[in-house]
Amino acid sequence: KTVVKELIEVFKQGAYTDTDKGKTILCGHNMNFDKGFSEELFKHAGKDIYDYVQLIHHDTLAMAQQMWWGDGEKLDLTACCKRIGYRLTGAHGAMNDVRGTYELFKYFTKRVRESHLMKQTKTGMEINQTRKFFHF
Repeated sequence: KTVVKELIEVFKQGAYTDTDKGKTILCGHNMNFDKGFSEELFKHAGKDIYDYVQLIHHDTLAMAQQMWWGDGEKLDLTACCKRIGYRLTGAHGAMNDVRGTYELFKYFTKRVRESHLMKQTKTGMEINQTRKFFHF
């Protein structure tokens, strides 16, 4: 229960007031794996994690799959970090993985912004001519 209380405080510190009632958006590499552990941890403490974080999340593995799927290379966090020129040491150490995921997310975000998929407007970033880039 102590860990959950500490996580709730971290989530509150990271929350933006203009997103889904101020809830934090989680980001990780292979979030479907980690999400189950987090849900169970909160459930064990009598809490619902989604009272503190948004249901949606950013998954750098899903982003890597969209960019590099099918080239025969691994897509684990260490391999993805190597592809972008970031040397991840001590993989599976909590803070090392956080830093690697941060660098990977920063890379993908920059790629999207530079790809002309996004454009800056007075109200923020918006998708630019989606149909030009995606075929429905």
